[in-house]
Order: sequence, then C-alpha cells, then structure tokens
Amino acid sequence: MSKTRILTQILLLLLITKSVESPSVRIVGGRPAHAADYPYQVSLKRSTNDVHFCGGSIITPRHVLTAAHCCFYIWGGELPPSMVSVFVGQLALKVKPSSVFRNASRIVVHPDHDEFLMSNDIAVVELDKDLPLNNKFIRTIPLNKQTVPANTSCMVSGWGLLQFEGEGMSQELLTTEVYTVDMTECTRRYQLVKIKLGKGAMCAVNDNRVSDACQGDSGGPLVCAGRLVGVISTGKECGNASFPGVYTDVRLFVPWIERVIKESEVTVTPPNSPRSQTVLSLQTPPESASSSKTFQTLVLTLVAIAQSVHILSDFCLVLCC
Repeated sequence: MSKTRILTQILLLLLITKSVESPSVRIVGGRPAHAADYPYQVSLKRSTNDVHFCGGSIITPRHVLTAAHCCFYIWGGELPPSMVSVFVGQLALKVKPSSVFRNASRIVVHPDHDEFLMSNDIAVVELDKDLPLNNKFIRTIPLNKQTVPANTSCMVSGWGLLQFEGEGMSQELLTTEVYTVDMTECTRRYQLVKIKLGKGAMCAVNDNRVSDACQGDSGGPLVCAGRLVGVISTGKECGNASFPGVYTDVRLFVPWIERVIKESEVTVTPPNSPRSQTVLSLQTPPESASSSKTFQTLVLTLVAIAQSVHILSDFCLVLCC
C-alpha cells in the first residue's frame, strides 16, 4: 500500500473521529531541577509535533525505561515506534535547535501488563541509534536490584501537572523528595476506597508536605541512592498524602529488562544499513528526493488537523490521579 493511500485513510479517520483529551502526569510541590542532576531523565514526545506525553529513564545508550501505559493510544491500540521521539539532556520542556533526540525503533511492553489494574506497568523503548553519553547532561542510571526498606528517601522528577486536575505542563523539569511506603500499609490505604493495586507495584509518599508525581510524569524515574528504583505509574489525587504515589518496582523486572536489551543487541540494525524513516515525523528527512508533492501535502494537512482538533492529545492511557 502506498504512503499516499495510507495517509489518506488516516486523514479520513481523523476527520470522523471524536476528539478525546487524556490527562498526562507533573510534579506536585516540586522545585526546579539543577543542570546535570538528572542526566538520565528523558521526555517522550509525539514525533509529529514534539508534544510531551510521558517521562522515562536512560538505562543503556540505546534503551529507555518507561511505563507500559504510556505506550498505548487513548483508544487502546499499541503505540507504534514511529510516533515516539525521545528527548534527552535538557531541563526545559520546549524543543530547541540544539535539542538532542532519538526516534524510537522498537517498543516492548511487558507481556503481562494489565491496563485496568495497572499491573506490570513497565516498557522498554529502543532507540534508532545510541545516545551520546559523552557529557554530564546525558547519562544512564543503574537499575536497582535490591529490596528498598520502607521510609527510604527518594527523588522523583518530571514535567507533569503542578496540582491535581491542574492545566498545562511544567515548562521546566521539577523534582521532589518522597519516601518509600511499606506495601502492606499502601495496599490498606487504597483498599479503603476499593482500589486494588496491581502486581509489581511499590509506593512512595511525603507525609510532611504536598509532594508527589502527577499527570504527565508517568514513566519517569523514582531514584533512591543513585539507582532507578521505580517507574512512575499511577495513584489517586496527586499530592494527597492519604494515597501514596504508585510506582512500578524495577527490581522485580530486572531479568525481563535485561532479556529485552539482549534481544535487541542481537537484532540491532548495522550502522550503514538502510532504515525506514518515521512516516509521519517532520523531524526526519524524506526517504528519497523523489517523494511526491502530494505526499508532503498530505503529511502537513494531517499534522495540522491533528493539532487543531487535538485528536492526538495523548498517546498513552494515563490513569494517574
């Protein structure tokens, strides 16, 4: 099927589809992050218009860890890699001419992820080429492999909402301190409102202040003692100390993560071999100089309509808060 035909079908679908807005996750009660303090933090953006929708963490030069629920359209279909760009090495949310980014080449969602219980809420995004880890602003973070005791101090970061049911993303990376919570106690708190926590979850909260991850922070890091302990997943009412933030417990998924990375190393595309470009991305050059004017016009029309009616407002099923 030709590109023009594919784009025409997508364009028609957009024209008849009702616009649906989906909330994303921001740090509540946070402070601005300092340069180079969070070099592992990434922003997942739409490849069509560079709009942020989730966070993530650099775990190898070619792999980013995020939440599984970030990797689905709001209608439930799995997000194709061609729709995702990963921006690294900056505190500002806005894309700059100097911004460093990579396009996603593969997305691996945990096979046992349950979107309703938010269990096993973890995914690995493989990039089209290695990140430049040659400066202090872009670094990997080691995975935690040990049990973290309750009341351990940790840091969470992201560009999400500043308050529950707030509007607009933070334009700068924010961070705040939270403390791990015993899972028995966390489960008890959520059971009071008849919410069952999914498999593979852990909790963290700051009982002394309004401080928490929120919509738009999803997929971002929970870091304790320099190690990636959790992935921001879900919760109830950002910043409500009665309900700790819920994270995916990274240590429980280390064997799976390492297996995914190893598989990608076996199937990685050689540096000089051709790679298909992102079909809808305006950040990547066309596949050939012979791309038709009709095709280019359809791309621009599709993006304009998507932006104007917010059809693609979020590519994830963000259930946080």
